Amino acid sequence: MALLLLSAAPAYGETLDENILEEINRRHSPLCDTFNGILSERTQLVLVPLVAGGLGRDGKFLFSVAAAEGMGYFLSWGMKEVVRRQRPYENLYDIRTPQGKEDSSGFPSTHAAIAFAGAAAIAERNPNWAIPAYTWATLVAYSRVYNGLHYPSDVLAGAAVGLGAAKISSSLFGKNGFGWSFTF
Repeated sequence: MALLLLSAAPAYGETLDENILEEINRRHSPLCDTFNGILSERTQLVLVPLVAGGLGRDGKFLFSVAAAEGMGYFLSWGMKEVVRRQRPYENLYDIRTPQGKEDSSGFPSTHAAIAFAGAAAIAERNPNWAIPAYTWATLVAYSRVYNGLHYPSDVLAGAAVGLGAAKISSSLFGKNGFGWSFTF
C-alpha cells in the first residue's frame, strides 16, 4: 500500500516518491554528506550489525544475524534482476550523488534489506538492542535516499525484504541458529 501511495501522481506531474527524494536530496551540507557517506558504506553496513550480533557472546547469535543478512542480500539482488528499475539520478534532473553512482538497478535497496534483516535478527535475540538496531537500519535506508541512489519506495521495499528475510532465516535456522523460530 505504501509503495502504491509513493508512486501515485500528485500535482505538477511528479510522484510523491520523487518529491520526497528531491526534498531529502537537496538538503545537504558537508557534514551530512560525510555522515551519510559512512552510513552508505558497504563495510559499515555489514560490520556494525555483526559486531552488535557478537554482543550475544555466542556463535549462534552471530550466525542468526549473518544468516538473516545473507538472505536479505540474495533476495534483494534476485528482485533487482527481475525488476531492473533505474536509479533516481538516471531519470531525474539535478539529483546529487555525493558518494558516486552505482551500476546495479535500484529496486529494492539491498543496503536497506541487509540493514533491516540484521536489525530484525538482533532484535529477536536481544530485545534490549531493538531500538538501536532499527535506528541504525533506518539511518542506512535514509542515507541511500539522501545520496540520490534510491527512491524512498526502493528503501521501503528493501526494508520489507529484509524483515521477510529475517523471518525466513529464523524459520530455517531458528532464533539461535538452530531450532527455535519467532513471529513478527
